Formats: sequence, structure tokens, C-alpha cells
Amino acid sequence: MYLLEDDPAVALSLSALLRADRLEVHHFTSADSFLEALGSLKPGCVLTDIHMAGTNGIAGIQELRARDIQWPVIVMTGSLDEDAEALARACGAVEFLHKPFGREEMVRAIRRVLPLVPHA
Repeated sequence: MYLLEDDPAVALSLSALLRADRLEVHHFTSADSFLEALGSLKPGCVLTDIHMAGTNGIAGIQELRARDIQWPVIVMTGSLDEDAEALARACGAVEFLHKPFGREEMVRAIRRVLPLVPHA
């Protein structure tokens, strides 16, 4: 599981929740740092915020697809921007979570997309 979140408190909380559900979590503070490390990462699920400094979550998805990487992406946001949600889905996001979301909602979304992770 790759977590792209620039807010340290949110990242810490989400990482703890994911690890409590026995998921291995690799946190990146930006889409840029994730994309830089991409060549050394094994296939996985991406949980990304939309609004981050530098490359935002949607542009990050677009870059994944431009590199022909079809890893499943879950997008999360604190805004209720329907256009952003539509754009994220058009770029290939398979799940969309509105902050604040509950642990069960997040775990259900992750469990739905984990079978979509391609095998290396």
C-alpha cells in the first residue's frame, strides 16, 4: 500500500489504521517523491490525497497511466468538488473517499481494490 499524503498528522493516523489491518504501508509526502521512487517499487495499491504541494493526486494518477502503470488508485479529499471526483475517475481512480471517512469505509475500499493489483 502506497500512501501519498502531505499532512503529517493525517498520514500518521492513516498509516496506523492500515497497519492495524495488517497492511504494509509505504508513506510518501508528495506525489513527486512517489513518482521518483516508482522504478524501485513493487506493484501495489495507491491511496492518494488530491490536494498536495507540487504534483497533485490527479496529476500523479495521470503520470502513472502515462507510464502504463495500471496500479489501482484510491483518491481521498476533504473537498466536495464533484468535478475533481469525475476527473479522478476519468484518470483511472477506482475508489473515491471524502474526508473525514471512517476506518471501515477506508478498509472496504482497500479490500475492493487489492485484487486489482497486478502481479510483478
